Amino acid sequence: MGQIVDAFGTQVIFWLALMIIFIVVEILTIGLTSIWFALGAMVAAIAAGCNLNIFIQIALFIVVSIVLLILTKPFFEKYVIKHRVKTNIDSAVGEKIVMEEAINDYEGIGTAKWQGKEWSIKAINPTDTLSKGEIVEIVKVEGVKLIVKKLEGQQ
Repeated sequence: MGQIVDAFGTQVIFWLALMIIFIVVEILTIGLTSIWFALGAMVAAIAAGCNLNIFIQIALFIVVSIVLLILTKPFFEKYVIKHRVKTNIDSAVGEKIVMEEAINDYEGIGTAKWQGKEWSIKAINPTDTLSKGEIVEIVKVEGVKLIVKKLEGQQ
């Protein structure tokens, strides 16, 4: 009888410890990554508390974790998790800026100011000639260079 009680208590402690580990991992990571497994471990701990076979506990852990992951993750990603906040660099894409210095033929680099700071500018299309005073749109950031394109309708 003592061995059964010890095995019973060990199994419950194992599942609760696993649940705590998954919760700690969830707290330390961004987004929902392991909460589903924490809930699966909780169900397995309840099964261990009801003295169910270890194989049933493992099966419950796997099934509950996968079902919760499949059924709830899309909902949480769409409605609960807020979209990532853009950094200053992320928000540059799509901005329109005025060329301060034309792109020179030798290096293919010009300059423009964005948010009060001077940036090196490179055209996404190497055949584009961008002149001083021309308005361009930022399409991406590569290191310390803004990659821009000519606006439609400009020559």
